[in-house]
Amino acid sequence: MKNLIFVFAVVIFSSCMANHFGVMSTGPITKQVQYVDMAMGVSQTQKVLFFGGLSKDALVLNAKQKLMRNRPLQVNESYANFIVDFKNSYYLFYSTTIATVSADVINFSDTISTPYSDIYKNHINSIGVNVQNELEYINNLAIGDSVLDAKYRACKILSFPSDKKARISYIDDRNNQKISVTNVKYLSNIHKGNGVYDIGDDFKGFGTIVAVGSEGVIILNTDNEREFYFFE
Repeated sequence: MKNLIFVFAVVIFSSCMANHFGVMSTGPITKQVQYVDMAMGVSQTQKVLFFGGLSKDALVLNAKQKLMRNRPLQVNESYANFIVDFKNSYYLFYSTTIATVSADVINFSDTISTPYSDIYKNHINSIGVNVQNELEYINNLAIGDSVLDAKYRACKILSFPSDKKARISYIDDRNNQKISVTNVKYLSNIHKGNGVYDIGDDFKGFGTIVAVGSEGVIILNTDNEREFYFFE
């Protein structure tokens, strides 16, 4: 009887588990832009005894289509900084997978008074980050920029709590999206130079610059490995 209860408890416990998996995709932004909004789409599928349901590619495509319907682009707008998150839940006889696709909406313009609209700031505030009284940029870093941190992780800047700190979002080693605060000197911009060094330049024969920070550059060396070099 005790063995039966133990087996039953194990089955019940194992019938309700979940895990997350997330990826971030960014591309170069070569023009002056304003971050105007955030867009999101969600898609879900089910499998019974491991059969049926949509593939991950179809699930992501469905979520992206919903994202585009939920927040259609206007003239001179584009999507940027896509994040795809999967949540898998497992039950006794079936499983569910939820795919969430989110992206920034940016506007291309030569006459931008502020890089971040009130709508964009409100979206950031809704996840518990208050940026109303915080800085919008420091040196060559700005809210919404894609950067590499000290561990060479791809991150996105959410805000600047002070002139030395940045609040960033990234995918950790367990594929969960995290938000943390770090010193700006540990962040390097993967799309902007600093007026002296630019992305793609050779850095003193050591390798090609892939990111520029306030105190140095991250280069890709001849062994296809990333290294950090301080400015002299």
